[in-house]
Amino acid sequence: MAQGFGRIGCFATGCCFGRETDSVFGIIFQNSLYAPNGVPLIPTQLFSSAGDFIIAGLLLYYSSKSKRKGQVSGLYMILYSIGRFIIEIFRGDPRGSIGLLSTSQFICIFIFFIGIYVFGFANKKKNN
Repeated sequence: MAQGFGRIGCFATGCCFGRETDSVFGIIFQNSLYAPNGVPLIPTQLFSSAGDFIIAGLLLYYSSKSKRKGQVSGLYMILYSIGRFIIEIFRGDPRGSIGLLSTSQFICIFIFFIGIYVFGFANKKKNN
């Protein structure tokens, strides 16, 4: 949930902005110190925020059903890394890269596989 609210803060300040767009969903900053002003941009902050709130809801639901320790954390890593990888495609702010991937996308690949391990294999009871 905190990440969802944090991305609303990003939107309010204009950081973490998206690429230019002609879409009806484009937003125009007027007095941002970070985003280009007067240019319609993809509101990646708001899309990310919505995704974070959806993930929070799914995790809360799943936590009421899960019996194994670590599964909620693993599921969070899986879902967040997928969402962040996709959002990064639409970002327009300057950030680092590793080859064709942004630094965040590169990190997401590792977090995704760690999440799969934690979700599927960590804290499994051994059958004796």
